[in-house]
Amino acid sequence: MRPSEATSTALFYYAPILLPALFLVDPASDEAEPTARARILDAGNPICLVLDESVLTRMVGDQTEHAQRLRHLAELADRPHITIQVLPLNSGEPVGLTAPVTLLHEDDQPAAYVDTGVGVCWLAPEAARAAEAEFATLRSVALPPRASHSLILNTAARIGKR
Repeated sequence: MRPSEATSTALFYYAPILLPALFLVDPASDEAEPTARARILDAGNPICLVLDESVLTRMVGDQTEHAQRLRHLAELADRPHITIQVLPLNSGEPVGLTAPVTLLHEDDQPAAYVDTGVGVCWLAPEAARAAEAEFATLRSVALPPRASHSLILNTAARIGKR
């Protein structure tokens, strides 16, 4: 059985194009019952997202929606168990991972899949371990969490003024 975001003890995402669904504003968040997305975010397990800076400026929806999405992302980054880092455009050629990858940990065993947009492709165990190493490299090149947080909020403010 494949691991899932809901059962993982740690989650790591690389987003070179769009934000993963977990980080989007949850349309059902006002309901009394917590959604699956909210349960994952509230569980307290480590969650790390490295996103390409172009994700911040790629307009999805109108300007108001996009600015709200970025402010929500910054609010998530304020949680102590969630780390968000931006890979700046001036960081040069992307190292390692070039596709959206999700790494899931269960019992200290990494599993990983690539999201193709029309489905997911699970990686073999050795490829998952290699993706984990490449993710660590991306984190070392990305902006630190505080600088990333500032960039996200500044971009939201700039988009919101258009």
